[in-house]
Amino acid sequence: MGNDSTSAVAAASDRAPRSSTSGRCGGVPWRAVSDPDSDPRPRWKGELLFWGVGFAAGMVLLSLQRVLLFVLHAPPADHGGTFGDAFPAFGHGLRFDAAALGYPFLLAVLCATAVHALRRRRLGRRADRACLVAAIGLVGVLAIVELYFFQEFRSRLNFLVLEYLHDPFSTLPLAFEFAGVWGTLLAVVAIGGLIAGGVWAARRLGAWAVGSDDVPVSWAMRVVLILVFFIAARGGLGRPLRPQDAHPSPHRFVNQLALSGPFTLGRHVYEMVKDSGTRADYDVDPEAALADARSLFARPGDTFVDDRYPALRDPGIVGPPRRLNVVIVVLESFAARFVGALRAGPEDSLTPELDALADEGVFFTRFLATGPSTNRSLPSLMGGIPCLVKRTSLPKSDAGQRELITLGTVLRDQGWQTAFLRSGGPSWENLGGWLRSHGFEHLVNRDELDASQAVSSAGPPDHVLFDRVLAECDDMAAKGPFLAAMLTTTNHPPFALPDPWPDGVRARLAAVPDGPDAPRARAVLYGDWAFGEFVRAARARDWGRDTLFIAVGDHGVHFAPIADIDPDRRHVPLLLLGPLDELAPRRIERLGSHVDLLPTLVELLQIPGRHAAWGRDLLDDDAPPRHAILGPHGGLRAYAITDDAGHYLVDHLDGRSDLFHLDLGTGAMERRTDPETTARLMRLGRAYLSSAHHAIEEGRAGPQPPE
Repeated sequence: MGNDSTSAVAAASDRAPRSSTSGRCGGVPWRAVSDPDSDPRPRWKGELLFWGVGFAAGMVLLSLQRVLLFVLHAPPADHGGTFGDAFPAFGHGLRFDAAALGYPFLLAVLCATAVHALRRRRLGRRADRACLVAAIGLVGVLAIVELYFFQEFRSRLNFLVLEYLHDPFSTLPLAFEFAGVWGTLLAVVAIGGLIAGGVWAARRLGAWAVGSDDVPVSWAMRVVLILVFFIAARGGLGRPLRPQDAHPSPHRFVNQLALSGPFTLGRHVYEMVKDSGTRADYDVDPEAALADARSLFARPGDTFVDDRYPALRDPGIVGPPRRLNVVIVVLESFAARFVGALRAGPEDSLTPELDALADEGVFFTRFLATGPSTNRSLPSLMGGIPCLVKRTSLPKSDAGQRELITLGTVLRDQGWQTAFLRSGGPSWENLGGWLRSHGFEHLVNRDELDASQAVSSAGPPDHVLFDRVLAECDDMAAKGPFLAAMLTTTNHPPFALPDPWPDGVRARLAAVPDGPDAPRARAVLYGDWAFGEFVRAARARDWGRDTLFIAVGDHGVHFAPIADIDPDRRHVPLLLLGPLDELAPRRIERLGSHVDLLPTLVELLQIPGRHAAWGRDLLDDDAPPRHAILGPHGGLRAYAITDDAGHYLVDHLDGRSDLFHLDLGTGAMERRTDPETTARLMRLGRAYLSSAHHAIEEGRAGPQPPE
């Protein structure tokens, strides 16, 4: 009887609903909270654990990414590539990681708290999990993308990401082609795994830390979390953290390693929205700056028109112009390290065609790109306009749409036909619109080329573009003198070559050993071959005998940067060929930069009238010592200035500067301490850029309006 009674009680107990204070959620123990006040863990502690552990997971993720960056991209030992050199970056970088996570976590807490304010507990807890996954997922995706970005630019994520996203239909296919099938697949799997793992972990974390979706929110702890994440986003209680605060080492790689890609990208977005740069950044007296700026490009015979137009002048040329055709080949990414006539030497040269032509004309061995990328270099090449410390490139800015004096306008107004040809898309960085607005009457881009010969989303390879250039020049030559400028493409990721390889270059391409550097090496060899074939074909035509040929690199390539503004990315070739006595074959070691091309061609062709280039004639042997001013890359609030004596100063515009001695012949750089030289170069560089900045922003970088 007793046993039957006990069994009945047990069965009834099994059938009764459970109301215990413990259970399981997804296999993880948790405390049920039908009576929240009975929960042994206070609500504020559950909130702190949930968001605190999530934040710590994000910190671990960014630290692991920093380890991967070191393993994959560490430079040679003398450039900070040892773990001992890089170790300070891991501790220093924690502050930047916290700032990188601070903003998305702040937004996540605010959004989730807004849902809780609707008094719907279950929905609020789900919002907590979703917002936590979104915050860590955003930072994680950027960290994965940055592994590929760093491979090309040797820099943390910066404003270049925004420039690439400006025309995603052109740039995203290029990015996928650069990463390759396996690289893209790896990135997709990593991103997918990160998101899926985040969803799973957030659910488990919520069950462990909070207990149940029914637990009410701790409003006091939410206020504390908002304050903590706000302070973390600022980098502390002082002034907001800035990218230039990352300098635990004299090695640039270590300083880049200390940064956080999501932080630098977010900072550049903020600065673009807030301000694109002002004249006040240079902290100079305008009147004194004007005299210093003009000293860098004025010649004794120049007549300046108006002090409100700092560079507008009449060089005093009289007589009829030399009505030669002008063909300008802008060579994509032709760094000095590839060129045998520059730093590569004959044994390691990837440019045998350019090397041979260098012996037939005037070849400049110390020539620098003013900008770090094509969209910032072309205004300097075509218009003699400096690359400013600004987030927005000139072709995209409002100031860049005002009337300017470019090589296109100068020659067009003298009766030359003008054309610009490239394989890129028509809308990239508004280059096509800017060129058309500034003197180039005929444009050819990817859409006008033979699509059947395209080898990538960038369009047809270089030899197809050169064939089209020859056809356009044939047509224009029948009508009179012409200017034909073009931009090559193949030596740009994804380095897509024609298939099969052309016969004339097949043996050279096959000789390149396989390896991580092989795609670029083959692209340079192919681009050089296509350029040489073009020059031979053009010089064999009737119009070729009356043509001035110019070959110039738009920018170089990052290798193992030492300075924040890397000379490797700026040292490029410049070659002038033509039927003029001034172009007798020789090498010139005089310092020059992109802004010097326009005044040099104006003098060579004896074009009368005014121009407003911020450079000077490269062939003027009587010119005083020269300087070159280089705009920033990687979103830096900085510029570089170098002189004929090899001094190279990076001025960060915040009181910090780095002085080096630079040997462009070898690329060697040594840090120097010379307060007098630093002060002189800083005065000249700031005077030059502040005057140019003011002129461009005020619409006084071009011709005077008619009275």
